[in-house]
Amino acid sequence: NGDAETQRDSLCFDPNNDRVIVAYQDHGDSNKGKVRVGTITTSDSFADEDNITITWGNAVTFESGNGTKFINCVYDDTADKVVIIWSDGADSDKGRSIVGTTSNSDNSITLGSEVTFYGSDGAEQTRAVYDPDAGRIVVHYMDDGDGDEPYVTTGVVSGTGGSATITWTTPLVVWGDTPSQIGLAYDTSTNKHILLFTRQSNNWVRTFTVNSSTGAVENLGTVVQIDSNYRGHGDIIALGVDGRILVRFYNGYIRALWTQQPLSIITGNTGTGSVLGFVDSAISDGGTATVKLTGNVTTGQSGLTVGTKYYIKGGGTLHTSYDSSISGITANTPYAGVAIAADKIIIGDLNKTIAS
Repeated sequence: NGDAETQRDSLCFDPNNDRVIVAYQDHGDSNKGKVRVGTITTSDSFADEDNITITWGNAVTFESGNGTKFINCVYDDTADKVVIIWSDGADSDKGRSIVGTTSNSDNSITLGSEVTFYGSDGAEQTRAVYDPDAGRIVVHYMDDGDGDEPYVTTGVVSGTGGSATITWTTPLVVWGDTPSQIGLAYDTSTNKHILLFTRQSNNWVRTFTVNSSTGAVENLGTVVQIDSNYRGHGDIIALGVDGRILVRFYNGYIRALWTQQPLSIITGNTGTGSVLGFVDSAISDGGTATVKLTGNVTTGQSGLTVGTKYYIKGGGTLHTSYDSSISGITANTPYAGVAIAADKIIIGDLNKTIAS
């Protein structure tokens, strides 16, 4: 953007037109919201800083006000469109959106009309992702006029070029508390969204799904605390493999999580010292039980310390160290998982032992 300073930028990629799109606040032009499209080329099969070039098209203004904030640039593969989300600082931080159509022949973008997804009060800390399974854009934000409670809304794109638009659902509150910061990720391996809430430097997560027909938020999971050591806000990313999630806290710590896994059918014997999973309630001999596997949250424990790793003793109880009664080999003590509450554990890799 020349010599002018840019702030609060967000980048996305259009794979169908092979274009990079950046949306940003132009600090050198009264903090207007602008977007540019670029093409990346390289003179070598192995790209590095010496042979890679990006060519930018002209800047296009999507917000002429002087306070564009919390910008998100998201590519919608279902509609083959770029969606820009932001808070309008020039109008009480209302939540805005606009749809852009890129071209495969040049670095231009055609914008549709601005659409408000939340116009009552301020939409702060906006986070947006694309849900490829529902074919929708999902936005997580804090309502400045409702004590900063976190909300979610989803939008479906239609039209093209100057007629492109997005239709939003009625926002739904997703936590009854008031976080200071939030995050959002989508896990393609389990088709679940993961919400991150930070309050008083501690962190919680919650999962949900989106109805592909109506866009409604469904299957809201239990709010689970993942940190009680005041590690500060973090970035959340879904790896798209086996429900694996990473959270990087402000103080540099990283925590690995799993969204709930589908139950598998297990047959045959597993051998001495092996663990299939956890059952939350007592089952009589010959009865039918639901066995929770890796990635699930098991309840009904007691006296656990949040953030502590636990192992399974020979009698089926939990402990923070090995149990020599299992196969007579201390290193074979099965790993249970990490405590997220005094009575709950996120089940870890049950094939793992102290030795592994």
